[in-house]
Amino acid sequence: MKKEKIHFDDKSNNKVWLIIMGLSLIFLSIGIFGFFRGENNKWNSIIIGLTNFIQAIYFSKYFWYKNAVQYNKVGMVIKIQSFWGKSLSYHQLKDVVYTDNEFVIIRHENDNLIYDVSSIQKKDVAKLYNILKDKIDNKNIS
Repeated sequence: MKKEKIHFDDKSNNKVWLIIMGLSLIFLSIGIFGFFRGENNKWNSIIIGLTNFIQAIYFSKYFWYKNAVQYNKVGMVIKIQSFWGKSLSYHQLKDVVYTDNEFVIIRHENDNLIYDVSSIQKKDVAKLYNILKDKIDNKNIS
């Protein structure tokens, strides 16, 4: 049986998407304020449509993958074997436990997140474990 992958998306280091979203906001401003005046407002409509398309692609990326992790320096969203993910911030984390078939995130509120990782590649689960363990260790130092 082929094991599934986890798609990791580091939002804090993604400069390309930051530039694309910046251009999208510029296009939106141009389209809304109508810098192309004239009898035919076709260009304003095209620019607004392009902006909406770019933003739809950006925000739908999370739903393209069955298993995905989006993270930045404040927190992460983990989506494993589900349509909706679970959002958590690093200050909530107490510990992380990883066994062969189970990945457990222990939070301070005593509501643990338990994921069945038996069908996921071990290297991807290990990467998720290392990211979370690093955040927990850095939080405890400071």
